[in-house]
Amino acid sequence: MSVIKTIKIKDSIFQDLKKLAEKENKSEETIINESLEKTISENEIFENRKKYPDGIPIEIFASEFGETPEEFKRRLEKVKTEESIKVDINELKKELDL
Repeated sequence: MSVIKTIKIKDSIFQDLKKLAEKENKSEETIINESLEKTISENEIFENRKKYPDGIPIEIFASEFGETPEEFKRRLEKVKTEESIKVDINELKKELDL
C-alpha cells in the first residue's frame, strides 16, 4: 500500500538530491526511499548490537536459515574444510533482512 504525503525539503538538500538523482540516473523518490531503507536497516543493526553485545546467539542466527543450531554448526564445520562457499548474495540479503 502506498501512502502519498507532502513533505517539505530544504532547498539546498533538494538541490543536492536532484544532482544525486541525475548522477545515479534515478528519480528523487527512489533516492529518498533507498536512503530511508538504508537508515532503517542501520538502525536495526545498531539495536541488535545493543541487544546482543557479545554477538547474536547461534540459535537466533540458525533460525534465520530455518535450521536447528546443530544443523547450522554442521554446515559451518563443512564450510571450514572447503576453499569457498557458493552463496546467492540476494538470497543471503533476503534471509538476513539486509
